[in-house]
Amino acid sequence: MKTAVLGGTGRMGQAILLELQKSPLFEIGAVVTHPDHPMIGKDVGDMLRLDRMGVTVTSDVRAALESCENAIDFSTIKATMTNLRIAADLGKELVVGTTGLNESDRQEMLELSERTAILHSENMSMAGNVMLLLLEQAAKLLDSDYDVEIYDLHHRHKLDAPSGTALMYGRAIAAARGVIFADAARFGRAQTSFTAKARIKGEIGFASQRAGDVIGEHSVHLAGEDEILTLTHRATNRQLFAKGAVFALSWLEGQRPGLYTMRDALFGLAGEPI
Repeated sequence: MKTAVLGGTGRMGQAILLELQKSPLFEIGAVVTHPDHPMIGKDVGDMLRLDRMGVTVTSDVRAALESCENAIDFSTIKATMTNLRIAADLGKELVVGTTGLNESDRQEMLELSERTAILHSENMSMAGNVMLLLLEQAAKLLDSDYDVEIYDLHHRHKLDAPSGTALMYGRAIAAARGVIFADAARFGRAQTSFTAKARIKGEIGFASQRAGDVIGEHSVHLAGEDEILTLTHRATNRQLFAKGAVFALSWLEGQRPGLYTMRDALFGLAGEPI
């Protein structure tokens, strides 16, 4: 089964290509990147430092999707939204790992999923999604008397902050507590003596750091009087997420049109995306 990798020249895109190389179900059918990338027109094998594959890197998304049965997208926000529209037009199943989508993007993705099966997740790992389930339970059992602070650390090249995973965790906690995420979220606490104010009860705080070559680390603190519960997920190899994306694609194959998450693929827990 031929798979198109959209955003295939990026760090995650190349990790996914390496994973597809090992898959008994899928083969690399097309690789897409932005029009100005130096790999345009070159063989994918050259980029991966492998034998030539007979697949050249292109910027033509529609042609790439037309030549394949499905696709995985780890590209930029703008590119992903364009890719989603084309995939919906063509009825191609699509796994999306792009982070930083806003509420308008997420709503459009939901509407497009009426025409094809889409799986979107800010985190493609097993343990990262187990942590999501644990946080939902913890947020229900530990009410707003327990302050929530979410911390994420990533490599220096990551553009979005907070990370998509951090936001995913924050949305899950807000939903579990029955509050509106946009009202509860607080991004950063820099303030002067003229603007200083105490932490508001029920806030979900975020802090981000970008340094070195850290793949990804997330910690969520639920701090009450006299005790703190901390849950942490640490990724030590980017290939972890590539494996998850290929697994997600294998699960998505044959699903009815709709918007799914890794919860559905890993645990069979259907429901509205978080």
